[in-house]
Amino acid sequence: MTEHGRRLRLKVGDADLDDIGEGRARISRHFMDALDLDEGEFLRIHGAHPILVSVLACAAEDEGLDLLRLDATQRRRAGVKIGEVVEAERHEIPMARRVRLMIVGHAGSYHLTADDLRPHLAAQPIMHGDTVSIAPKRNWFDAQVNILGLTLAEFSGSSTQCGALLARVMETVPSGVVRVLDATEIQLETGGSDDVTEPSDDA
Repeated sequence: MTEHGRRLRLKVGDADLDDIGEGRARISRHFMDALDLDEGEFLRIHGAHPILVSVLACAAEDEGLDLLRLDATQRRRAGVKIGEVVEAERHEIPMARRVRLMIVGHAGSYHLTADDLRPHLAAQPIMHGDTVSIAPKRNWFDAQVNILGLTLAEFSGSSTQCGALLARVMETVPSGVVRVLDATEIQLETGGSDDVTEPSDDA
């Protein structure tokens, strides 16, 4: 038993294609209920190196299995291999009241706002010293493939502008591992000249 419920013993499996690179794990809904976990909350994996992952319910074919699906990056960080048995438990991460970041390198002409930063920071837990990649702009497009005046294909989509910026976490309040939510105040420093600040009542 742990403070928040049982510590589970689960066998490591490979992530589904849609989960690769997304920083999330999947387990049976039965085990999520046992740990009182909602989707998007965090699980601490006790491998050779403990890591935190957000958790989602597994696919129907995995339901009821003692299986923890992690992608290759997560397995490497945890120091585990497919087929190994690891322990996992619920982990509470406090909300950040304030996060201060500094752009690494030259920001060019980009004017970033708190809304630009928030989804990148909210994607996973952060702490002082972390570096976060931020794509400054997403371009939407519609395109056609034409040969001899005939339209062979039409498609639309989006792409992020080349040259994503890097932002280093300089301070979090409270300190330690935190999660960024809608109420988090975000401050951005660009070489000490320009700050992007979202107002907050918290000191």
